[in-house]
Amino acid sequence: MRRTLVLFSFFLLANSPSPATVELEAYIAELVELTVMSDAELRIFAEHLDRDELVNPIECRNFCTAIQTIHHDSLKELLSLDLNKKELKAWLHRLIEKRNRDQGQRVQTKEETKILWKIVPQRISVGYGYVCAVNNEKKAVCWGADPQNQTPIQKQVLHGVDQISAGDSHACILKEDGTIQCFYGTIPSMNYVPSSASFVQVSARGDNTCALEEDGSAKCWRINNSTRTAVPSHLGPLVQLSTGALRSCGLGGEGTVECWGTVKRRKSALTRQSRFIQVSASESHLCALEDNGALKCSGGVQGESIVPSDLGPVMQVSAGDYFTCVLQRNGVARCWGNIPEHVQASLIDLDTLVQISSGHHYMCVVKYNRKVQCWNWDGAPEIATPDDLEVYTDGLPNTCS
Repeated sequence: MRRTLVLFSFFLLANSPSPATVELEAYIAELVELTVMSDAELRIFAEHLDRDELVNPIECRNFCTAIQTIHHDSLKELLSLDLNKKELKAWLHRLIEKRNRDQGQRVQTKEETKILWKIVPQRISVGYGYVCAVNNEKKAVCWGADPQNQTPIQKQVLHGVDQISAGDSHACILKEDGTIQCFYGTIPSMNYVPSSASFVQVSARGDNTCALEEDGSAKCWRINNSTRTAVPSHLGPLVQLSTGALRSCGLGGEGTVECWGTVKRRKSALTRQSRFIQVSASESHLCALEDNGALKCSGGVQGESIVPSDLGPVMQVSAGDYFTCVLQRNGVARCWGNIPEHVQASLIDLDTLVQISSGHHYMCVVKYNRKVQCWNWDGAPEIATPDDLEVYTDGLPNTCS
């Protein structure tokens, strides 16, 4: 009898999860719920484990965001501990089955909304003939000239800037205190900006501007008149938005895309079967990024929505006027549509980029060293980037250590 009890005790110990296994399972579950780890990455991790391969579920070999770097290193440490692989494998399959059942039923909380957006704050933005950026002193800097031959925010001294977005003749900044300021040329245009101190994103295009509040609600307005743009009442909490010249699009907490404005029909190709994590709207088309790094686009007339078949996993998309640019997870940018071949070719030699922005016959990139490089074509005047400009890159994608 005693021998039987001893053998049974050994059996329980051999098949019970170790403390390290329980800790790893709890950590992975939290990362998945916060969408730091995608469902696709979770499935790949399980597939490797089925082959007795223990790999880091957050792929960070060459390039990743600052947040991903932290979690990549934490996972690396946990994976080096004494784990019960059999229990871990069974738990992973149970988690995947549960998430498949719950797909479409998950609701984004207010705190998760803030976490999602803070992953990629906009620090450079291409307007119509000019560019704006947040420099390393957290000041707004613009150069070039808009159609009225003015440079927005040119003589303003603005501190504590976290995000910036440029339209045709206006630019808006989101400050660290959650407030927004907009400028029409060099003139402050605050009478149309909603008064709030809880904004988490601002997006401008054409004369249109939208902003996202902390609770996921959207506010939109046009900068050159006193009218507010109606936001559909049926929209639930949003986690990100993107404004085009003729419409705006928002990303819901369940990864769905909703658009409103004069060309909202162009969202139809972005199916509800996909779970999107970023949306980018332009005058001509709309693109959205799936949680597995795949890209889908709709609309367009000059090939800007035809995604290259050999495109690698994407971490950022920027829809320009009649062209599309993406930043891949390996830090290399690619563009297609109405964009010259020499611009596309010059991007091949650039790696470890941290952000891109596309506009009207212009596109710019921010390099790992905080420097900016821009291109123009089709008769658009060249914009000379200030030599001493260094972009504030905290919170942007970064090279893994």
